Amino acid sequence: MGMSFNGGSVKCLWVMVLVLFPCLGVSVGQMTLHEAIELALRNNPQVRASSAKVIASQKGVEYARSQFYPKLDFSASYREQAPEVSFRVPIGIGGAPSEITVVPHSYREFNLQLLQPLYTGGRLEAAHGVAKKAASVAELQHISNQLQLVKSVRHSYFNVLEAEALVEVARAAFKRVEELRRVVGLMFEAGRVAKFDVLRVEAELAQARDDLVRAQNALEIARSAFNTLLARDVSEPVQLVSISEPPQPPEMLIREDAEVVSIELAKSQRADLRAAMRSAELAEEQVRLAKADGLPMVSLMTTFRRQTKTGFAAAETKVGMLAVQVPVFDSGRVKAQVEKAKAELKSAKEFLSGVEKQVELEVKQAILNWRSAQERYKAAIAVLEQAEEAYRIAMLRYEAGAGTQLEVLDAHVALTRARTNHVKALYDLHRAIAEFEFAIGKPVEQILADLRGRK
Repeated sequence: MGMSFNGGSVKCLWVMVLVLFPCLGVSVGQMTLHEAIELALRNNPQVRASSAKVIASQKGVEYARSQFYPKLDFSASYREQAPEVSFRVPIGIGGAPSEITVVPHSYREFNLQLLQPLYTGGRLEAAHGVAKKAASVAELQHISNQLQLVKSVRHSYFNVLEAEALVEVARAAFKRVEELRRVVGLMFEAGRVAKFDVLRVEAELAQARDDLVRAQNALEIARSAFNTLLARDVSEPVQLVSISEPPQPPEMLIREDAEVVSIELAKSQRADLRAAMRSAELAEEQVRLAKADGLPMVSLMTTFRRQTKTGFAAAETKVGMLAVQVPVFDSGRVKAQVEKAKAELKSAKEFLSGVEKQVELEVKQAILNWRSAQERYKAAIAVLEQAEEAYRIAMLRYEAGAGTQLEVLDAHVALTRARTNHVKALYDLHRAIAEFEFAIGKPVEQILADLRGRK
C-alpha cells in the first residue's frame, strides 16, 4: 500500500524537524567560538580572581566613605570584688553620721561615646580619593584580563581548528603515498620499474606516517591548551564548529589611514592603558594623603556614662570634648612618606608612558600582520590550485610511463606544502583579526555580539 503526503503534511514534517533539531548543520556537542569565550569568562581562575578584587576595592571605597561620618560606640562592664571598701563620716548631711562607699561590692558601668572628625587636614578626602582610584584601577584591570582571555581563547580556538586541518592534510598525504606505493608495486610486478622505486616510495610512506603522528600529537596539545583556558579537564573531548572561510575584515583595517585611526581608538578604549592612567592618578592621591599626615586634626567627642554611684563618682556623667592633635616631631616620618609617594608617582607616570608606546606598537604590528596574512592567503590559494593540478598531471604521466617517480614525489611534496600553507594562512588571518581587535581594545560585549551575529 503506497503512502502519500500533501503540502500541509510536508510543512508539519519540516516543523517537527526544526523543533527536534534546532541546530541543523551543526553536530550535537560542537562548541562555537562564542560559546567558548562565554565559558572561559565564567570559569577562568584569573578572571574570577580579578572580579573578586573589584568587589574588594568597592568595599574599600565604602570603608573610606564611612570615615567621614560619626562613630558611636557602646561599652558595658560588670565587676564584683570583696571586701567592700567604705568609710564613715562623723558629720554627714543633716549633721548625722553617714557611710561613704569607695569601692562597692558590685560595680556596673555603661558608656556611650560619639566621635565626629571635624578637620583632618585632608586625610579623609585623600583616603577616599585613593580608594576610588584603586577601585577604578581594579575594574579596568578586570576588563583588561577579560580582553586578554578573549584574545587567548580566539587564538586557541583557531589553533585547534588549524591543527585539525593539518591532521587532514597529513592524512591525505599519507593516503596519496599509499596509493603511489600500490601503483609502484603493480608496475614493479609488471617489470616496468626498478626495485629502487619501490624502496623510495616505502621510505616516503614512512615519512608520511611520521608526519601524520606529529600532526595528531600537535592536535592533542592544542586541545589540551584550549581546555586549560576554559578551566576544563585537559583530557575533556574538544569538538569545535569548523571555520573554513576567511574572516571579513573590519572597515577600519582597509582604510588608508587605518594606523592613525586605530591608534586613536586604542588610546580611548584600551583598558590596560586606562588602568595605567588611573594608577598615575592614584599615585597623585597618595601624595596628598602622605602630606596630610603632617597637618593638625580636630575631633569632637561626647561621652555619656552611667555607673554604680560611689563616694567619689556620680551615677551619671556627661562629657563634651574638642580634641586638637598637632604633629610636632615625628623623626622625619611624614617627609619620608611624601618622598616615597612622589617617587611612586614618577614611576606610575613612566609606566603610563611605556604603556602608551606599547599600545601604538601593538596596533601597528596587528595591522601589518593582517596585511601580511591577507597577501599570504591570496598567494596560498593560487599555489594550491597549481599544486593540485601539477600532482594530477605527474601521476597521470607516471602511470602512463611518460614520467618518473621523482616527478610524482616532488609534486606530492609541493601539494602537501601548498595545503599546509593554505591552512596556516587561513587561520593566520583569523588570528590577525583577533589580534587587531585586542590591540584597539574592542569591548568584550561587542566581540560577543559580532560572533553571535555570525551564527
